[in-house]
Amino acid sequence: MALHRYAELETGGATPGTFADAVKLYREQELPSKAAKTREEYDRQLNVLCVAFGHVPLDGITPAHVRQYMRTRGKPIAATREKALLSAVFNFARGEGLTTAANPCAGIRGTKAHRERYVTHEELSAVLDRADPTLAGFLELCYMTGQRPSDVLKMRRQDVQDGHLLVTQRKTGAKVRIAVVGALAVVLARLAEGPVASVWLVHDRRGQRFTLSAMQRRFSKLSPGWQIRDLRAKAASDADTSKHAQALLGHSAATTTDGYIRRRVGEKVLPIEIAGKPQSFAGKDSNEPQ
Repeated sequence: MALHRYAELETGGATPGTFADAVKLYREQELPSKAAKTREEYDRQLNVLCVAFGHVPLDGITPAHVRQYMRTRGKPIAATREKALLSAVFNFARGEGLTTAANPCAGIRGTKAHRERYVTHEELSAVLDRADPTLAGFLELCYMTGQRPSDVLKMRRQDVQDGHLLVTQRKTGAKVRIAVVGALAVVLARLAEGPVASVWLVHDRRGQRFTLSAMQRRFSKLSPGWQIRDLRAKAASDADTSKHAQALLGHSAATTTDGYIRRRVGEKVLPIEIAGKPQSFAGKDSNEPQ
């Protein structure tokens, strides 16, 4: 009863009984703590969900309704992401005492997005040869560090300390220390030699940090046939071991990295040796019993 009264006060006296009421509180209390990009995406998804569920009482939303929404949405991947947000809002509403009903999303499976694109060395080299120096440096950093493009654009010169590039991933908060050696050291030195002093490793002529959309526009003009985000997959796939890839990408679970790699180029394995037959069978007598 106390939680219910609190919710009434928060909404100006209206009893929050519908999904739209729960969304209003969620926007006020939860969204501000999210990253800017996440807030923008969630806000758009909440608008879509409110069209379907906004007028429905929280206690009236059933798994059958969620399943019907998934089937009629028309975009499986978008529907899956919206279902996840619907579940988050419902759990929030339960925690606020707006409903005691079970989460209707439990047990409803969605469609996972599987991107199979693997960028070859030749494809990457062809783009780097045509890219301007800033774009080329940005793409090289994306590949060599295995970090998300948005995190690469946030890299500062001061992040290079004691022979390592320090990265704190915005999405997960994972921290990665990447040794500044070999080709990465060359790229970082080249970026630091720019005519304009800036705190950012990748910056424009005024020393300001590039936005991801601006960099994507430069990249799209080259018509590469792949996306910038594919370089993170390439980095994982080209790593010597799954353990190396996991550490570089900042994954907390090895299974996440293993599945990520196999989905693109296959797991690296050795062939099985035939006992007692170390040599090739090629050229043997065709009349010999098989």
